Amino acid sequence: MDNILITGASSFLGNRLSKALLSTNTNQVHAIIRDQTLETRLADGFLKSNFHTYDGTLNSLRKTIDHVQPTLIYNLSSLYMRDTSSENIEAMVESNFLFGLKLLEVLKEKNIKCNFINFGTYSQYFSEGDNYSFNMYSGLKNSFTEALNLYSEDIGLNNTNLILYDSYGPGDWRPKLLPLVRQAILQNNLISLSEPDIIIDITHIDDVVNACILAKEKQILSASENVFCVSGERYKISQLMELIEKIVGKKLALKWGEYSLPDKKIKDPWIGNKLPGWTRKIDLEEGLRAYLL
Repeated sequence: MDNILITGASSFLGNRLSKALLSTNTNQVHAIIRDQTLETRLADGFLKSNFHTYDGTLNSLRKTIDHVQPTLIYNLSSLYMRDTSSENIEAMVESNFLFGLKLLEVLKEKNIKCNFINFGTYSQYFSEGDNYSFNMYSGLKNSFTEALNLYSEDIGLNNTNLILYDSYGPGDWRPKLLPLVRQAILQNNLISLSEPDIIIDITHIDDVVNACILAKEKQILSASENVFCVSGERYKISQLMELIEKIVGKKLALKWGEYSLPDKKIKDPWIGNKLPGWTRKIDLEEGLRAYLL
C-alpha cells in the first residue's frame, strides 16, 4: 500500500482527491500544509499527525520526507494570478516552481525513488502541442516540468504530468465561470461574460479525481509518454449558456463583453494525448443539472 503525500491539499481538486484517497487508506495519506492553509478547505478524515507544515525551508521538507517515506506524491501546489505584480510574483514563483524544486532536491538528498504525479495546465501548450508559456503562470509550470524531468532522470522517479482544463462540482468555492453563474442564477443577478465564441473544456470534479487515481497505475507511470490530458466536453461559452438555460428552464440575464479578457487569450484550448483507460462518467448536462438545481 502506498505512502501518499499530497501538496495543494486545500485546493478544490486537492480536497476532493484527498477525500477519495482517505476513504480507503486513512493511515497512509499525508498532506503538506502551510501556516496560512485554510483548514476548512482540507478534506475530513486526515489524521492530525499526517499534516506536515512547510515553513519555506528545506529542513521542514526533510522532516516531512523522513516521517512519510513517500512512495507516491501528488503535486497540486499551485497559485494562479492572471496578472503579475510586485505584490504577487514571489508567491507565484514559490507555489508554482520553487516549492516543488525544493521538494525534488530533498527527495534526491534522501534517495527517495517514488512515483510523482504532477499537475499542469492546457495553457502550457500551443496548438501543435509545443511547450508555450501563455502567461507567467504557465511559464512557471513549464519550468517546473522541465526540472521534474531532470530530477527524475537523476534519482529514478517515475513521473506523470496530468494536464487539467476547467472543472466544476458541488462545493466549488473558486471564483470561476460556473460557480459565478450558479450564484447569479440563485440571486437573479446579471451574468457578466467575456466573448461568446471562447471555447471551454469542462469536466466534473469526480471524473477528474478518477483520472488522478488512475494515473498512479504502473502501466501509466512507466510509459514512455508522460504528459496526459484530462479533457472533458467542449462548448463555446454561448452554447454553454444555452444549455444552462435549458436546464434551469428560463432565460438568463447575460451581458457579453462585460468580463474583459487580456489581449493574449486562448480561444480554442489545445488537446494532447488523453490519459489511457480514462473516460468521463458524468455527462455535462447531467452534472450541471445536479449542480445548478
